[in-house]
Amino acid sequence: MSDLKTLPAGVDRGFGSTKYFSKENMGKISSLISKISKNEAKKIIENNCDDEDVIVAMYKGEYFLIGKKVADIRPEDGSRDLRRSRDNKKEMILFLTALALASGEKKDSLVVVTTGLPTNDYDKYREDYKKEIYNHGEPHVIRLFFNGKSLNKNLRVKVVSVENQPKGTVITLMNNDAKKGKSWSEIRIKKIGICDIGFNTTDLSVYSGKDMISSSQSLNFSTKATYSIVKDVQKIVFDKYKADKNDEDIIKSLETGKIKYRGKEIDVSKEIKDAFLKNAKDIVEKISSNWEGMLDTLDSICLTGGILENKDFALTLQELFKEKTGWTVSIARNPQYANVYGFYLISQSIINSRGYNRK
Repeated sequence: MSDLKTLPAGVDRGFGSTKYFSKENMGKISSLISKISKNEAKKIIENNCDDEDVIVAMYKGEYFLIGKKVADIRPEDGSRDLRRSRDNKKEMILFLTALALASGEKKDSLVVVTTGLPTNDYDKYREDYKKEIYNHGEPHVIRLFFNGKSLNKNLRVKVVSVENQPKGTVITLMNNDAKKGKSWSEIRIKKIGICDIGFNTTDLSVYSGKDMISSSQSLNFSTKATYSIVKDVQKIVFDKYKADKNDEDIIKSLETGKIKYRGKEIDVSKEIKDAFLKNAKDIVEKISSNWEGMLDTLDSICLTGGILENKDFALTLQELFKEKTGWTVSIARNPQYANVYGFYLISQSIINSRGYNRK
């Protein structure tokens, strides 16, 4: 692999979905995974040969089904693994699947990859996670079957960078400012508060340029997130309709405003709105309390994360922020990919600074 060009990539291993970005490819996969037999794998591959969202991975002689199909045909595995540590095989398979998809169709890939951890987990798990991904410099071997094709990958990680999750959006915002013609002297002193609403954690961090501001106050922390909304809607739906819906059903309802029950669709948009409001209030209250001493020193506050693709929730949060703090907060452009794009930019910067692709 010594003659290969080094590819920069970003992977955002979220609990809800796993995002990936490179010049070769970008996208997301649902963070559901189930171990299956070789015969099951063969049948699933044949039955879903025209569906790019159904992925079967072969890793170290074992087969795994990845993505939304897990909830349909393996309902016992239809809930996401919310363990915060990253030291298990299924975690690594999800990460490598995303990295394989990001790295293109060539069998051998040499990559610099950047990923993130929730703010409260960053110091605790960073070094161990880096070691798992680096793999002693040896290639990760994985084979993917999806959309009627097979992708064989030998993924050698040249450098791995593990960042505090919200830093991805910080770097994306800085890059946007640079594209608008702002000077580096302006960009590097800008203080930004980032509210990154993920599936399992909402991560809050305050940055000055690229540097996270440390303080005896709880400026950088994790709190409740999309999963709390899912659980609240789940309970309301059961109490009102006696409909026992799994996590994936509720996640779909956050997009559609409907659930399927006894052969018909029920409009649950009001129940979803109530859950949005309850959790948004909790998030804003936590932020305003912890950031009270910093609010007048910030240049901007930005909300990011996939749940903000839902315009109702995004608007609710913005209105509550304005009411509670006086701040008009912004929403990151394409909030679902703001972190992973920033991770990709960090990887690109590492390659440039170290001259890896110079002849």
